[in-house]
This record gives sequence, C-alpha cells and structure tokens, in this order.
Amino acid sequence: MKRQTFVLACFLQFLGVFCDSRASFEYLSFVVSIQIKGDHQCSGSIYSVRNVLTSAECLKNFDESNLQDLTIKVGNISDFETSTKAYSVKAIYLPENYHKNLGNRSAHNLALIRLIEPIEPRFEAVSGDVRADQLAMFNFATENITHRPKTMKGWQMTDTGLRLTSHRLSFVSKADCAKKLGLEVLMDDILCSKVSSKNLPKEYFGGPAMDHTRQMGVTLWSENYNENESLVVYTDIGPNSQWLRDALA
Repeated sequence: MKRQTFVLACFLQFLGVFCDSRASFEYLSFVVSIQIKGDHQCSGSIYSVRNVLTSAECLKNFDESNLQDLTIKVGNISDFETSTKAYSVKAIYLPENYHKNLGNRSAHNLALIRLIEPIEPRFEAVSGDVRADQLAMFNFATENITHRPKTMKGWQMTDTGLRLTSHRLSFVSKADCAKKLGLEVLMDDILCSKVSSKNLPKEYFGGPAMDHTRQMGVTLWSENYNENESLVVYTDIGPNSQWLRDALA
C-alpha cells in the first residue's frame, strides 16, 4: 500500500497538480508550517531532523528574543488532532552577507531554524524525502535545462484552513527576470520561474523549489508576469551550500 501511495504521489507531482490528497501529504511531509503564536506565517522544509530551511524574508520582522513564540508545525497540517506536532525553536541562523535592509531583493536570502528536539521518525517523508545529502549542493545558476526546479511547494490559508499545494514551474532566464524586475542584473544566487497562478499569498513562500526529490531553491516572492502567470523568485541553494554546511557544524 505504501508503494502505491508513493507512486500516486510521484504521479501527482509530475503533473504539477494541487497536492492535498493523503498520498501527497505523506510524500510531501518535509514541507512544514512556520508559525508565530500558532498562526501560520510562511512555509519551510526539513533540512535534517533538527533543522528547517526557509527564507530570511520569512522571519525578517520576528524578534529573536521571543523564540518561545515561534514553532514549526510538522506533518499533515490539515489534521491537527492526529497527524501533526509543533516543535519549539532553539536558534535562528542567517548568512552574514544577507542584507535585511534590502528585503526580498537581498542575496543569500536563507534562514536555518534549529529545533530544540529532533523531529520524530513518524513525520519523516517516504522515499522522496529531502535531507541534507539530497540537497543540490552545486551551483544551479547556469542555464542548463537539467538544473532547473520543476515545482514549488508550500502551505497557504484557505477558507477551510491550511492547505498544502504544489505548482509546476517554467524556467525564466536571468536576463528576462532582471528585466521584469527592473534590475540591470540579478544577484548570483537569485533565480526565477513562472507559474500559471495569480496572487500567490506571501505565507506560501519560504518553501522548496524542487527538481523531483531534490530541493534546489527556497521561494521568496512573486509578482505579475503577464495576465495569466506570476513570476516566482527564489534563492538558489547551490551558491549557499558552504554556509549551510558551516551552520550545521
């Protein structure tokens, strides 16, 4: 049964459809909800059993002296009674060369959240899970078609509560992205894609941009690309791989 569940989840991910079935929740259980005083703020992904990866932008207005207010909700978040757990936070690590005053336009827009206790094995994803050894630890800033995220994933609020969704991505060149954003050039670790969706909420971001089972980036924000699509901007993990290793050391 688990094998059938995994195959169905992979098929859903390949199609890029909304992922809110039980199969998809099981397959995508590494996508977490970052919450302040119990309210969903943004998405993130499990980097290791004690660490969650998200964007620095997600936490830019959070006062680190109030870590007790910050929790990481893991599991099938649509079923709070039986399938989730909230983990308390020990520390937040940001790259030294992240510039908060530049907001979402800053390079190195990543944050590593250290948990007080390890995530229980029952919340680990099936064979498609994302862990440190599966992160793309090389530079994806090239235009190589094989090095492009295919989907982005995150939690967002709906009328019925939090819902995990997955959107299929179409790559946008750095030159075209810079032009759309009104910039001469993009930072080395900033990449863009477009998605057939409009008005993506800010709490969706901070989640993973993925190539099948590997996380290649962290989504930052979106804006209009044309009347039917949004431009999605994300931080490329590759150029930040050394910082990630150092943060875990």
